[in-house]
Amino acid sequence: MQRNRRPLNPEHQLSHLPMSGIIRSRIKRLFTILGGLLVTQVVIIWAAEDLTLFESAWMTMTTLVTVGYGDFAPQTIIGRLSTVLLMFIAAITLLTLIVSDYIEYRFYRRERILTGRWIYAMKDHIVIVNTPQTGGEQYFSRFASQMRAVPGYETVPIIILTSQFPNGLPPELADNGLVHFHGSGSDPEALKAVHAGSARHIVVLAADESDPTSDSLTFD
Repeated sequence: MQRNRRPLNPEHQLSHLPMSGIIRSRIKRLFTILGGLLVTQVVIIWAAEDLTLFESAWMTMTTLVTVGYGDFAPQTIIGRLSTVLLMFIAAITLLTLIVSDYIEYRFYRRERILTGRWIYAMKDHIVIVNTPQTGGEQYFSRFASQMRAVPGYETVPIIILTSQFPNGLPPELADNGLVHFHGSGSDPEALKAVHAGSARHIVVLAADESDPTSDSLTFD
């Protein structure tokens, strides 16, 4: 007997998105509503006021960004009411929410990048798995500088898959264009996050260079 499955509502679907996806979806939705309000206001002003379409759009945009040049202003009751309701209350409030969400997204992205949990859009890049127990910063810095000196590799992205650097990569590595993802090479999800399947090269390092069995364990 086949069961009827209820479709997921949009709120439930959004709950399965990462936080960055939720914020971006909310910003897009707010932009759509804001665009609808602006179009409505332009049409109302164009119909009610003695203004051209361009002048109506100009007055609407200057009202939205609260510049207020004063060259145009609504003279009719309908124009003034729509300006108060659609612009002063609704549109400016939405613009404030969009700016707030964008700032939240930037802080969220920065925190995820520092902790190695941001998933980059990469292809034809270099993945380095593991970090040397000692001298890791010097090793990666030397590796990056040598790779940049090879013709055709000047701008190839390099990402390190490692459980180290929980507070972010050292500045000298970040300045060389390296990024990292917090995880293990034995974790399929971590390998998926660094797009190992579309990498140009994968460099696997011994988890512990001082342990004679580390190489075999790493490749296993």
